[in-house]
Amino acid sequence: MNALTIALLPMSCLLALLVLDRLFKMRQLGGEARGLPVEQALMELLLAIQQHRGLSVAYLNGDSAFRSKMLSTQEKIDERIAAAQRKHPQLAAAAKPQWKQVREQWQTLRDSVAQLSAAESFARHSALIARLLELKSHYADACGMTLDPHAASYSLLDALIAKVPATLEHVAQARGMGTGIAARGSMSFEERMRMVALSTLIRHSLSGLRQALNSAGQQNDALREIDDFLRQMDHSLVNSADVRLNPASYFAQGTQAIEAGHRLYADISQALAEQFRRRADGYRLHLRLAALGTTALSLTGLYLHQVA
Repeated sequence: MNALTIALLPMSCLLALLVLDRLFKMRQLGGEARGLPVEQALMELLLAIQQHRGLSVAYLNGDSAFRSKMLSTQEKIDERIAAAQRKHPQLAAAAKPQWKQVREQWQTLRDSVAQLSAAESFARHSALIARLLELKSHYADACGMTLDPHAASYSLLDALIAKVPATLEHVAQARGMGTGIAARGSMSFEERMRMVALSTLIRHSLSGLRQALNSAGQQNDALREIDDFLRQMDHSLVNSADVRLNPASYFAQGTQAIEAGHRLYADISQALAEQFRRRADGYRLHLRLAALGTTALSLTGLYLHQVA
């Protein structure tokens, strides 16, 4: 074996290591890419349950105009659970106990909501939403989405998995509680303090979300509608001595803010999908180049062996 043949060995080892690294990264990336549609389906379910919470609180506070919307939203939630069960069997595989608990908790709440007090309905919806948010985080962990090594996509994934859902939950709580207060026409001291706390939480969440989006270079114009809702909330409830607020109008403005947040969520999902596609294309190119390099080294080694 001559010196040139020996020199080819480290190059062969480096190519082998490159191939193993790219195969590992493609497998990791595949898990993240497959996790995106499941996270989106869970977000759709979350939004529907949040909407049902607000509608049920208004209805249980005496505004019967919200009853038909509450019942139609129940059907929407049932449909979204069935669709997630049918389209994403990997959800049950990765988080079977958590997913089962969410489904069972919803069924119990749906069947009993009309007999609950407004406060109890709000609390039980919020407990279900908290469990669903835990499920989203657990599934993201199982798919490797929380371990993404790239700074830009990591910031977007943090917004997708944690910051956007948390922000929208604070807004949805403010929408639901405020609509119930408006339907009743009065607000207790404890409710006022809770609205003050929600106002603070929304501001804090928006600040963190904007920072994450700026780090990733993602547009955040949709957050302006949440800002508008926050100003309305502060003016009509937090800083107002009397409750003179139309419940349907307040609920609609809160829904508009949440829908804007959901559009932002969809934009982030699309940006991540594109980043994952480009990264996968790059890994495949590296593998093709490694295959060419391996072929070249093999032919060179064969030639050297024949002429030795």
